[in-house]
Amino acid sequence: MLNKKAKRILALISAVLFMILCLPVSFAQDETTALIPENDGIIKQKLTDYAIEHEGSITSVSAVVFNKDGVITDFVYGFANKAEKTPADENTVYEWGSVTKVLTWTSVMQLYERGQIDFSEDIYTYLPKSFTDRLPKYEHFTILDLMNHTAGFQETIWEVETSDLDKLLSLDEGLILSAPAQTYKPGEHVSYSNWGAALAGYTVECITGMKFSEYVKQNIFAPLGMEHTSIAPDISDNEWVKEQRKKTHCFSYMDGAEDLGECRRYIHLYPAGAACGTVSDMALFAQAFLQDGSECRLFQNPGTLSLMLSPSRYFSDGETCRISHGMYMSKDRRLIGHGGATEGFSSDLELNLTDCTGYVVLTNTSGERLFTSELYNLLYGKNEYEAGEFGNPVDISGTYDITRSLFGEGYFRIFRAFSDRITITKVGDRFTSKDGMINFTQIDDNTVKVEIVPTGGVQFFRIRRNASGTFEGFELYSATDYIKLDNRQIITEYIMTGLLAVGLLAGIVLFIIHIIRLRKFKDSPLHKFKTLEMVANSIYLSLPLFIFILFRIALIFLGSRTNLMFIPCIAISLLAVSGFFMYMMCWLKKDKPEKKVILIIETVCAIFVIVGIAYWRLYQFWGL
Repeated sequence: MLNKKAKRILALISAVLFMILCLPVSFAQDETTALIPENDGIIKQKLTDYAIEHEGSITSVSAVVFNKDGVITDFVYGFANKAEKTPADENTVYEWGSVTKVLTWTSVMQLYERGQIDFSEDIYTYLPKSFTDRLPKYEHFTILDLMNHTAGFQETIWEVETSDLDKLLSLDEGLILSAPAQTYKPGEHVSYSNWGAALAGYTVECITGMKFSEYVKQNIFAPLGMEHTSIAPDISDNEWVKEQRKKTHCFSYMDGAEDLGECRRYIHLYPAGAACGTVSDMALFAQAFLQDGSECRLFQNPGTLSLMLSPSRYFSDGETCRISHGMYMSKDRRLIGHGGATEGFSSDLELNLTDCTGYVVLTNTSGERLFTSELYNLLYGKNEYEAGEFGNPVDISGTYDITRSLFGEGYFRIFRAFSDRITITKVGDRFTSKDGMINFTQIDDNTVKVEIVPTGGVQFFRIRRNASGTFEGFELYSATDYIKLDNRQIITEYIMTGLLAVGLLAGIVLFIIHIIRLRKFKDSPLHKFKTLEMVANSIYLSLPLFIFILFRIALIFLGSRTNLMFIPCIAISLLAVSGFFMYMMCWLKKDKPEKKVILIIETVCAIFVIVGIAYWRLYQFWGL
């Protein structure tokens, strides 16, 4: 038997070993990594000092810090309406933004628990054919793909919200009219999608036969006692919240201090971001995830809560959690949660599953990051990210596509070459970029530290490798991947962009010349020919707009079957325009053979434009 002294030494050694094993690789943490309930006053003082320090950049902030047993401290600072000097208080209503998605994923988990959703089942199984027939032809995906943002969707470029309540669409109509392109194969990449989250909410509607807002009210708000929260896009589900929301005004400090007023927007895709309410209600929701599974009022089966908080998507190392059924791991791997933002509000919900603590924060400041991004440093201690020893340095120079893009497919894919990309170059022994980021420093086998300009902040990119270990890009802690491009793809895109630009520019110049010179041929036998030449020129110049309008209309009435029209339409356009120019060249065979040069140029330019349309639009004409 060990004596007491030996037992204490053994316990101390075991504790130290446990702490070392729990530390993230190469991340050196401060000693204070967890909230202490007894330090209520200290926490509130930290928040107050920080708010005063940055009061020129915030309008108001409301936060609640809690553990599994209850509230540790709550904090309110600033003005609900700065113009009228109305202070924020416990009744101030804020918009949740994308934190709303956690309500959506919770609803999905409840249906999974009841056996009404299978994570491996094609989502079309749960959707009416009258709805799916009006969608583009997607490669099928699952509800888990939506939770992990791996269904492959680019961002929709169509309006997902309106400032005019009379123009608010039903959820199904909003989904159909804003359907994005599916840029990637399901499961291949993480690409954040508001549309995908809204589709998950609509799936809940289809399975339960209830409006999504009503489902959430009955199955989440009511069990948790959340009486001061709304999720309906017009706030029609809670009169108290509707009236209180009118009292909250927003501010932006991006370009000087700007009063945004009430800043009301009505979200068609409301399961992705329409919830609003008090900070105490949001805390009730967040705190439920820290309960023992048998005590959590969100689920009946204790295992459902554990499953929701477990990893559903790993980084490419296969070991580090990236997403837990809709909630993201923080960059220092201490918290999981979800942030949010609307036009006038910012928010964050974070959970520390190790010590069962967490916090929620809401602000009526557009693009606010002081509290929503940095509060965890104040509460849990700031990490110092130091480079450790590693044996696998990676050459990260190259050009990368950002998966969360407006321009993944469709006409505007042409702009991707000039916008949603970053280029990293090697200068000496370091890597840098001109795309708002400098000093890419590899700090371990799987992580690159990136300095952001002009804010001076840092981000951390996870190195993505394929099954054979080859570097192929980055995975961010947010739901975005950076995909390294092959040089041949970049060169091809530049060539196609150049040809299309030349075709359009030359066509415009020639069209202007035709207009100017047409009067010269007013009494000439060639007047009819010159008029036809100008008409042909204008036809091929208007082809991009014409094809866009044609397919947008066809999409509304034909849905996924629109795809069948594309190749014949392009072929007919090419033959018609080329044939028209050839006919006119034969017309000139005897009279003005020197004019053939202009017609040949116009024919080539027309082909450039048509081929350019085919390249940039092929197979994906619903993404604009």
